[in-house]
Amino acid sequence: LNKYANQLSQILGYIDQLNEVDTAGVEPASQVTGLTNVFREDKIEKCAVIDDLLAQAPETEKGGVKVKSVF
Repeated sequence: LNKYANQLSQILGYIDQLNEVDTAGVEPASQVTGLTNVFREDKIEKCAVIDDLLAQAPETEKGGVKVKSVF
């Protein structure tokens, strides 16, 4: 208990130090690296081999693979 009380006091002391910093005029930032999303947009494309793939499925229904219910 004493160990954690001491550590908590040190943490709170550090927070007090941070509270002393003048941040007036500093714009809030959610990230500072300048990185942007590099993923491509999702596009629906026709699968050239869908009929071949569905032919290998044990059961199909309405153009998809039929599976057992999970609930």
